[in-house]
Amino acid sequence: MPPFSHISPHVRLLQDLQANIIKPHGRKYAWHIFIRFRQNKKAARHWAGTQALEATSASEQRRLTELWKAAREKGEGSDGGLVFTLSLSAKGFLKLGFTEEEMPEDPSFRMGMKRGAVNTRLQDPPSGYWEEGYQKNLDAMALLASDNPDNLQRKYDEIEAAFSSFFARP
Repeated sequence: MPPFSHISPHVRLLQDLQANIIKPHGRKYAWHIFIRFRQNKKAARHWAGTQALEATSASEQRRLTELWKAAREKGEGSDGGLVFTLSLSAKGFLKLGFTEEEMPEDPSFRMGMKRGAVNTRLQDPPSGYWEEGYQKNLDAMALLASDNPDNLQRKYDEIEAAFSSFFARP
C-alpha cells in the first residue's frame, strides 16, 4: 500500500492548499505585505520556497479554528494563531526564474489584475485610479493575520530582514 493512501483526497487537498482560499481567516488583524523582487533570483526563489513551506495550509487553518472554538466554548481566551500565506503574481513567477510553462495556466492569472477584462470582472476601477504603490508591478503578497498584533510584528520582522538582499519596496 503506498504511503498515505488511507488519507482521503479531500484531506490531501486541504493540506496542499493555502489558508484563506476556501474560508476567510477570520482574524481581527491582517497585514498585507506587497513585494517586488530584485534581480537576485536565486536568493528570492530560495526565500519564497522556504516561506511557501511555512505558509498556513487550509488544513492547519481548520485545526486552529477548531481549537479557537473549543477554547471559546470553555470561556478561555485564545487568539486563533497566526495565518500566513504567500501569493505570487505571474510576473513574480517569471522573476523567480520559472518558465511560462511552469506557471498556472489560468489566462486571468497570466494577464494580471490590471488588464481590462480581468479588472472589469473584478469590478475594480481602472488601475490608473489605484493608489500609487499598487500601480507598480507587484511580484508577491504575504498575508499575515492574527488576533494578536505581536504575532504579526514578529513575522513581519522576519520578512523585512530579507528585504535588503532581494526585495525592492513597492
